[in-house]
Amino acid sequence: MGAGRLDGLANRLRDGPDVSAPGTPAGGIPFPAPQRQGRSISESKRFDLVREWHRKRAALGWWHSFELPDGTRIEGVNSLEGQIHRLAQFPIPDDLRGKRVLDVGAWDGWFTFEMERRGAEVMAIDVWDNPRFRHMHELLSSRVGYRVMDVYDLSPSRVGRFDIVLFLAVLYHLKHPLLALERVCAVTTDLAAVESFALMEEHRPEVGIDTRPIMEFYESDEFGGMIDNWVGPSLPALMAFCRTAGFARVELRTVLPNSACVACYRRWGTETEASLPPPQLSAAFHKERKGISFSSERDEYVTVRFQSSEQILGRDDVRPEVGGFGTRPIQVGRRTDGTWQAIFKLPPGLDAGWHPVRIRVKNSRSSNSIAVAIDLPVPDQPVTIESEGDELWIPATREDPPDVAVVVVNHNAGDHLLRCLASVFASAGDAALEVFVVDNASGDGSARRALGTFPEIRLVENPDDHGFGAAVNQGIGRSRAPFVLLLHPGTEVSSGTLGALVKLAQERPQIGAIGTLIRNPNGGVFLSGRNFPTVGQAVGHALFGPVRPDNRFSRAYALADWDRSTEREVDWVPISSMLLRRGALDDVGLLDERFSLDGGELDLCTRLRHAGWKVLFTPEVEVVHETGVSTGRSRRMHLLHSRNMYLYFAKHRASGWRRAFLPLAWITFRLRAEVAALTDRA
Repeated sequence: MGAGRLDGLANRLRDGPDVSAPGTPAGGIPFPAPQRQGRSISESKRFDLVREWHRKRAALGWWHSFELPDGTRIEGVNSLEGQIHRLAQFPIPDDLRGKRVLDVGAWDGWFTFEMERRGAEVMAIDVWDNPRFRHMHELLSSRVGYRVMDVYDLSPSRVGRFDIVLFLAVLYHLKHPLLALERVCAVTTDLAAVESFALMEEHRPEVGIDTRPIMEFYESDEFGGMIDNWVGPSLPALMAFCRTAGFARVELRTVLPNSACVACYRRWGTETEASLPPPQLSAAFHKERKGISFSSERDEYVTVRFQSSEQILGRDDVRPEVGGFGTRPIQVGRRTDGTWQAIFKLPPGLDAGWHPVRIRVKNSRSSNSIAVAIDLPVPDQPVTIESEGDELWIPATREDPPDVAVVVVNHNAGDHLLRCLASVFASAGDAALEVFVVDNASGDGSARRALGTFPEIRLVENPDDHGFGAAVNQGIGRSRAPFVLLLHPGTEVSSGTLGALVKLAQERPQIGAIGTLIRNPNGGVFLSGRNFPTVGQAVGHALFGPVRPDNRFSRAYALADWDRSTEREVDWVPISSMLLRRGALDDVGLLDERFSLDGGELDLCTRLRHAGWKVLFTPEVEVVHETGVSTGRSRRMHLLHSRNMYLYFAKHRASGWRRAFLPLAWITFRLRAEVAALTDRA
């Protein structure tokens, strides 16, 4: 892609060979070294296979095979069984609802449409407009987004981010394979599935090709007579490319007869089973410039210094991360003073702003965090040197991160916002705060009045209403603290301190979210801290809740027999007063911005629970919540609530045969909205 010599783009080889032959390794089994059968063959014979694939494609017209919904089959060079087998080498779930997937180099599109069939929102890109892809798109009534785009042009600002990126049999077509992998890494949030041709022992016998990270470069058509086959990496070189591009974990899944499958992860994984004490991070700075400012557009490296009780540490023992994304260190060593130092690549694709740097060693919990700046302009003001040292000067321009960040999303909340903020500062206790107000285009001047009254807050003003979830994510993204407290502007902290709440979270590292006791303005206890409803409870609550709030379905779902005077693990807590652990957010991601107002907390807590984090209710802190100060209780708001409940049901509760009930669920939730609106008017 982007090679500059693609005179006949239709001749570009998109994928590897049919891999359905007997003896192919079983899907999902990692191989420590290439596993092959048969004797070595000459280079010319091996590369003759490429010529044979090209001849078959010219005869058949299709590279991919398809089976249409009516049972009609389109036969291509790759058999349908072979395509299914290749995809099975990667840990990609059958249910991809709520996920975004990018297919790079889609060619005819079988892998693209398979991802859509599994429920994902899919984008496909290629360097040419393939009429066969568009033909299949029409036949399948697909909603996939299709772009003619070069892989080198991928960036979060242009295409967004994707949970899964398919990078199948593309790498060896690229003149700049490492740059392409960095671009892929930048738009991946979880997994990149990388498959590529790899040089094997039979190509270069007796040179140790299976153990040496080497790559051949093909200046012309040496690789199978194809002018867009540029490189042939050995298997160690392919693995090293993926690590160097910025992925945290790189796992060899399978070696197929003519290619290798590598799973590349952006994150180190959860620390729910951590057994070792955390290291103590003392410094994080730019490897060359020694400051704390970095550019996402450059190939930049971070140096960290830390203390650890471990006596021996190697590159595979230290797990650094920035903003939740990890990269493997390129160097780890012990300093003369007994502390440790590691150097690692700045993870690709980070947003502009302050991002926490953390490390883990072996099976430890995460260290404390130190914030670094990504793509932030240097303030136009005089520079004052505040500290110096014999070996290294690090500007003391950034104090330690606060204990907790408070994020309040405002939309015409009036004086409620002022009272909310006043209660936050009054209840801080011994916690150091950073407070963010994200204003969604208010017209009542409340955000500016808040800034005038509390100049210490950080105000983010959106010119348009970005939606609640997006605004929350803005605030979290700008914060540095290890914990984030989300508050609605209609809440006031009435009892307890935020310091005590943070201490509770610090003492329970397995807790991802904590909900506080919530009172109504009349002093009554709101039944926060609930279980995930069963399907029966959800239907009963939806139908009877608006007219008979005390029905048995609603009572069971809300745990109504519990008086909320005791601490308890629950399934979910309301977002109107929710403390979140940043490490947990780094693990599962931020709010799903498709949820326009409520419902986002259900989705977030579900993802936390599925990832192994616990959710806790505590009466340690109490807030009073006056609902509707930004939204009211109009019919529109009831409809939005029902839409969000349907979205949650479709995302998390409608797998397999349950999908048949989606139309009924939509009718049920819509009926609930109309009944609730009528009840309000009455």
